Amino acid sequence: MIITGIGSRNVPDEIVEFIWDLPLGDHIVRSGGAQGCDEAFEQTTSNLEIFVPWNSFRDKKKSLLERVVSLDDMPTSTREIAFDIACSVHSKLKILSRGAQLLHTRNVFQILGRNLSETEKSDLVICWTPDGANTLASCTRHTGGTATAIKLAAIFDIPVLNLYNDKDMEIVLDLFNLW
Repeated sequence: MIITGIGSRNVPDEIVEFIWDLPLGDHIVRSGGAQGCDEAFEQTTSNLEIFVPWNSFRDKKKSLLERVVSLDDMPTSTREIAFDIACSVHSKLKILSRGAQLLHTRNVFQILGRNLSETEKSDLVICWTPDGANTLASCTRHTGGTATAIKLAAIFDIPVLNLYNDKDMEIVLDLFNLW
């Protein structure tokens, strides 16, 4: 199973600890190298695909070289396709700063993988956002950049479980036999 593990940078400590306890070692975990939820998911397995927006992003390139994929190192055509996909779910992406554009573009790879392929898409998104968003309709300004991934997941029929929600938390507990 391929799991995209993402979310807010400002995540409660109890959620970080919950993420650390998830038995994800047999799964591929995709993340984005950011502090908070991304970092927590990156501690759950060595089976990682960490997509970062540029080479020096949080120094991930140095410490996890073999598991980090930087947009800087991707073919321009692949980055452009991912940017177009991100623009399809973020109406104002083209007017944001270049850094913000790259952060949102990176989210496309977290959902569709290095080759932006439907056959390599994630099977599940597990996240935490302060508004509990887990569907296209439930995203708010408080969802932050995670909204791009949630919206893409909806388009590609990938379930999203937001650990902010008790019901989603119960599904995760059932899925991983953590009761």
